[in-house]
Amino acid sequence: MYRNVADEIGVKHQLCKFHLFQTINHKLKVYCRRNKINGKARDHIYENANELKNCFRQNSKQEAINQFKQYLQNYRAIPVVLKDFIRKHIIMHFHRYVEHLDDENIEKTSNKVENYYRQTNPEKIKKLYKTKNGILTFLDFQMQNWTQKHIKIK
Repeated sequence: MYRNVADEIGVKHQLCKFHLFQTINHKLKVYCRRNKINGKARDHIYENANELKNCFRQNSKQEAINQFKQYLQNYRAIPVVLKDFIRKHIIMHFHRYVEHLDDENIEKTSNKVENYYRQTNPEKIKKLYKTKNGILTFLDFQMQNWTQKHIKIK
């Protein structure tokens, strides 16, 4: 489900930690390659990124928040590439990455949901999910269709 639709409907929405970590690694790789950073400087950047990732590997939402606050205490030591990513993406959506820690009904990754929608619905249908009206119309249609197929009216 898309973030803006989840917000409008008012449901908890977990962002995928796997994709977050993948994005962080990609940004670091590109940054180090473009700026020709090698050796100790590169190792320092990747170690700092691992500290950031550890903020999301906690046992509860409160532990994750505390770990993230502690990580941000030494903001000046955080590499520029990570500062930009934290400022533009993580701070706004931090709670969405740790939503699963206090609710066992929420998966920590979106792989199952993504696989379901990617494999079962054509692109035209997936575009409907981007608006509240679109998702509600689609779900209403699915409910009517299911009812016709499974309930026999006498």
